[in-house]
Amino acid sequence: MVERLEKAQAWLESKPLYITGAGLSVEQLSAYAKQLHRSEPNLVVVVDYLQDIADTVAPGVKVGDRIQQVSHKSGQLKNLAAYLRRPVIVGAQVSGEKGGPGNDPRPELWDVQWSSTAHQDAEEVYALFRADYYRDRDPNTRIKGEPGVVEVIARKRRTGRLATLLLDWDGPTKWIGERFTL
Repeated sequence: MVERLEKAQAWLESKPLYITGAGLSVEQLSAYAKQLHRSEPNLVVVVDYLQDIADTVAPGVKVGDRIQQVSHKSGQLKNLAAYLRRPVIVGAQVSGEKGGPGNDPRPELWDVQWSSTAHQDAEEVYALFRADYYRDRDPNTRIKGEPGVVEVIARKRRTGRLATLLLDWDGPTKWIGERFTL
């Protein structure tokens, strides 16, 4: 395990990695990415949490209207991806657990908080699911899924088929490894 972590650390250290703090507006994030793109043409932008991007005072976008704000951010990030001709990968929080016994808790497109147009703007949408998460919280749960596995579920792909990729998951190290596709 230590050897795996050392290899990962060495790989990361060999890559140009630029990290910004939370609270930038989507316009500030775009300007920063465009500036970096001049010297790093293979830049890939990763926003780990869509809801951490600061709200914007933009024409036609009301401050406090979460749906309009997320829609604006999503559209701006889509424009950034087109400008860079590179992917912009955005993580988002789902709305919460689905209530009631027998309901499959695997995230769906409409579960993204305030998603309105976010999933419409996206070229591809993937959901992550670990059955162990639910079993750890309630040992009597009947949630189906293999232990020690994270499911990467393709919920939307403009090109290609929808499928689920099963990856090994090691909770203590947060390591994810290749497994197989369904």
